Parts: sequence; structure tokens; C-alpha cells
Amino acid sequence: MASSTPSTSPLRARTLLSVAKKQLIVTGGAGFIGRNLIAALNERGEENILVVDRLGSADKWRNLVGLRFDDLMDIAEFRRRVREDRALVPSTLFHPPAPSSCRRTSTTTR
Repeated sequence: MASSTPSTSPLRARTLLSVAKKQLIVTGGAGFIGRNLIAALNERGEENILVVDRLGSADKWRNLVGLRFDDLMDIAEFRRRVREDRALVPSTLFHPPAPSSCRRTSTTTR
């Protein structure tokens, strides 16, 4: 006799949990672009945000002051969890491209 309870696959369960929680992930969130993106999301009422960045510098920590977010994760831990498929299924992933340094990366020709 078949069970009357529908089965849910682990992938479907993670997806349903993420959609219910509506988590946003911002990579590079402690940098200039990411910090301003999080501030804009906060202005729209979004606070369920996971900030992912390399967090060794005190300057980066200062960029996060005054922002509202759920959690902070070092990039190495984030990559490990993604590789292990540890339920990081966001509703939206913001991955703004930017050099790791604000130095000029090209030369101007005349």
C-alpha cells in the first residue's frame, strides 16, 4: 500500500526552504560596490542577506557598519559549502564584477 504522504527530494526540500526564507547572497559585500548594493537593498526593506567576502582587513569590516544583514561568511567557507552542496540556494545571488583593488587597471592612450 502506498503512503498518502507525498515524498520530497532533498533538493526540493532545500529549494522550498530557501524560497520561504528568501535569502539574498551578495559576494564581495564588504567592498565598495557590495556595500552600496546592500545599502540599496536595505532601503528597499531587504535584510535577509548573506554577505560573502574576504574579511581579513579592518577596512572591510568598517564598510559593514550600519548595514542590516543576516549573516557574514568568509569566501573560503562559502566555496567549501557550495562544493559540498550544503543548502546555499538563494532566491537571488548578486555577484558584482570588480577588481580586488581599486587601482587603475588600464592605461589611457592619447
